[in-house]
Amino acid sequence: ADDTIAVVCFNECSNCILPTFSDVTFRVNMSNQTVSPLGVFLAGSFNGFSATADSMIAVGNGVYEKTMSLDTTLSVQYKFVNGSTYEAGNAACGVDDLLGGYNRVYNVLGTNSVLPTVCFNECANCYVPTFSDVTFSVNMSNQTVSPLGVFLAGSFNGFSATADSMI
Repeated sequence: ADDTIAVVCFNECSNCILPTFSDVTFRVNMSNQTVSPLGVFLAGSFNGFSATADSMIAVGNGVYEKTMSLDTTLSVQYKFVNGSTYEAGNAACGVDDLLGGYNRVYNVLGTNSVLPTVCFNECANCYVPTFSDVTFSVNMSNQTVSPLGVFLAGSFNGFSATADSMI
């Protein structure tokens, strides 16, 4: 009798499983860099590590982002590019790229994801110091003051005996 055989994927025993995709948003903080006039890019295993294929968009405060639709069965390697300069990466948060640097790695989830913002070439977001004015006072009434004056030395000026004169 006539029969219809189940569809199989070429060279497989069952039907092909179609990949599913999730949107993954990559974010890099460039506040520790002078951003190239060429822009900031995302390079990875998903685009042949192209330095210019996927430009990132500035979203404020030095942060750039790019959303990619990626196959949920993939583990992707990637790095950020400033103009034409790839970040070297960091062994603490990457894998050896076999070129003297490190690639970041992300295992694509079955849901849309926004990756944590990282600083260019670092494992975490940029530390942006805040500054405060501090007034130091010293009572010199029981001392003979040198004709050179009185100076403030500390870790903030390399403990220089002459960098910061007091009034």
